[in-house]
Amino acid sequence: MSDPEQTTEAVPAPQTGAILARAVAADFESFFLPDEPMTVRIDVESARNPGIKGSGDDARIVITTDMAAQEIEDADTLFFHLLILGHELAHLVHRHLHAVEMTQEGDRALEYWADFYGAKVMMVLTGYGSRCAEIADPLLGELSFEDRIAAIGRAVARMVEGGFYNEHPRYPKPLLRVSLVFNGVLSFLRLRGHKLSAGLLVTIFEAFYRTDAVHELVVLHPEHADPDAAPVRQAREWHRAMQGDAIAITRGFKLNLMHYLHTTFDQTEEEREASRQERLAEFQAAGFLLETNPENLRGG
Repeated sequence: MSDPEQTTEAVPAPQTGAILARAVAADFESFFLPDEPMTVRIDVESARNPGIKGSGDDARIVITTDMAAQEIEDADTLFFHLLILGHELAHLVHRHLHAVEMTQEGDRALEYWADFYGAKVMMVLTGYGSRCAEIADPLLGELSFEDRIAAIGRAVARMVEGGFYNEHPRYPKPLLRVSLVFNGVLSFLRLRGHKLSAGLLVTIFEAFYRTDAVHELVVLHPEHADPDAAPVRQAREWHRAMQGDAIAITRGFKLNLMHYLHTTFDQTEEEREASRQERLAEFQAAGFLLETNPENLRGG
C-alpha cells in the first residue's frame, strides 16, 4: 500500500500556442448561429510568420511551429497570442483573401482594419469564449481590470520587440499599429457598457504607451501615431463594396455578439461624424492634447 503522504496531485499538462489556437477556432465558430456556421481552420507550418492562406473552403490560419510550441504561462503571453490570432480572424471574417490585384496602399488599408477589429476579437474571446476560458481563467482570474489592461499593453510591446510590428510598406507604422489596437480595445469597452472616464482612459493609455518599446517609438516617431484618414476611408469603401447587397460580409453572429463583431458597413456619414465627435470629446476630457483631425478617430 502506498503512503498517502507520498502521493502527489497530477500536474496539468502545459497549455501551448497550438492548444490555444484551436480553442480560439472552436470558440469563434461557436459565436455563429447553427444555420449560418463559420469554419475556422488552424494549420501549423514551418512558416516565417503567422498568417492566413488559401480561399474558400481552403482558407486557413497558419501559425508557426515556434508559436504552436510556446507555453501559455502568463497573461502577457496569452494576450500576445490572442492579438495575432484576432488579427488573422479579422482577415478571415472580412474575406480579405478576396482582395486580389490590390495596390500596396489598398493592402495597408485592410491591415488597418485587421489590427482594429482583431483587438476586439481578442477581447470578445476572453470575455465570451468558453474554450479560451479554460486556458485564460487560471492566468487572469486573480488579476484586476487594471492588471489585465497592463498585460495587454505588455503584449503589444512584445509585438513591437519581436518585429511583428515593423517598418514594412504593406503595413501601418509600428506606433500606428499600437494605436489601432488601443482603439479596438476602447471600442470593445464602450460596447460592453464601460464609461470611459478620464481616469480610465489615462490608465489604458499609459498601459499601452509607457512600456519601454512603445515609449521609444513615441519619442522617435510621434508623427506615426496620427493616422492618415485616406486608408480608413479606403478600408471602409472596400468593405462596403465587398458587402454589396448583403446585410453583412459574413452573416450569422449570435445576437449577443453581433454588436461587437458585425461585418456590416452601412453606417451613414452623419453617424460616423457623431461617433468621431464623441471620441474626440472623450480624449479632450481626459486631458490629451490632440492635434489631429476628428476624421481619424474611428467609431465602433
